[in-house]
Amino acid sequence: MEIKHYDNRFTAERDGKVIGDISFFEEGEQSIVIDSTKVIEEEQGKGVGKELVRNVVEKAKAENKTIVPRCPYAEEKIKENDDFKQMLETQ
Repeated sequence: MEIKHYDNRFTAERDGKVIGDISFFEEGEQSIVIDSTKVIEEEQGKGVGKELVRNVVEKAKAENKTIVPRCPYAEEKIKENDDFKQMLETQ
């Protein structure tokens, strides 16, 4: 699996085929909002979505930003991981 970064999304590809994607946008100067995570049905349950979330978390860390997960899947994966959880924007 290969992860590619575009302006406001990461895609997961296998053999040249997009198998998943996560979209996000910057809100102000301090936050990245994850608004959607999608993985094709035959690839679900194989860690593709989690890897996409990890890439957004790493981007936020590198830019010293917090994460606002509006996507329920991304929120779940972030809250499951102690390292990811500290990246959440506190309300």
